[in-house]
Amino acid sequence: MARIFLIASGFFTDNVVSSELKRNGHEVFLPDLEESTVREYILRFSETRNIDLAVAFNYRYTREIDIMDFAREVRKQSPSCRTLLVISGITEAIENEAKEMGIKIVDMNEVFYTLMPAIKEALSS
Repeated sequence: MARIFLIASGFFTDNVVSSELKRNGHEVFLPDLEESTVREYILRFSETRNIDLAVAFNYRYTREIDIMDFAREVRKQSPSCRTLLVISGITEAIENEAKEMGIKIVDMNEVFYTLMPAIKEALSS
């Protein structure tokens, strides 16, 4: 079953990940954004499309305190969304809170080597 993905991490690997997902029959959106508009774009997008997985954020794009607020907003607009927040520097408290919400958070420092396995893991859950 095809799923909708929105990938707005701003990493050089986004195109690699997008190609892999498209090859497996999924619909992928890769916005061309300024750092300051990534969050706003994802929230606007989820108002009109039910996202299955949103891949977003590195510490450069958001402050740690905003992460769970963002997850709640996306979940509210797309209730079936299993949001994968791909970020660096998460705390155990954030990880535990996300787990309670059924959201997968991956702390990713080696971007190229961990993004695809993280997405595959989220797909299998």
